[in-house]
Amino acid sequence: MSDVSGRRITQATIGSCASNLLDDLRAAAEVLRDHPVAPGVTMYITPGSPAVYSQAAREGLIELFTERGATVLSPGCTTCWGYLGALGDGDVTISTNQEHYPGRAGSRKADIYLSSPYVVAASAVAGEITDPRPLLAREGKPHVHS
Repeated sequence: MSDVSGRRITQATIGSCASNLLDDLRAAAEVLRDHPVAPGVTMYITPGSPAVYSQAAREGLIELFTERGATVLSPGCTTCWGYLGALGDGDVTISTNQEHYPGRAGSRKADIYLSSPYVVAASAVAGEITDPRPLLAREGKPHVHS
């Protein structure tokens, strides 16, 4: 990660119809619980299914995400194909989506980095690609794998 650490981002996305588990949302919530999304960053969260969405709502995760500045989308095909949150020229996104290639989520002149939900959430908070471990360690959270 050191070669992209510090790279400013414009978008952070967690989840899609093919790649979002409840544990991904819980991981993101660990990071976002005490921190808002950085100014200038758009964060989208797509629960992987209606069942994941419902359980996340019961656990208070949907409310937490919206209070911290993220946009929670309905389950389905959303950001990874650019149906919602399409990337423009020069946009930089970090995502948990399953794959990327130029133009997949919008402009061919946008950059997409794939990572874990911890890294995506920490990057959304910092406004740049960042390691979540120092952020969680400062808050007394257990060590996580990025």
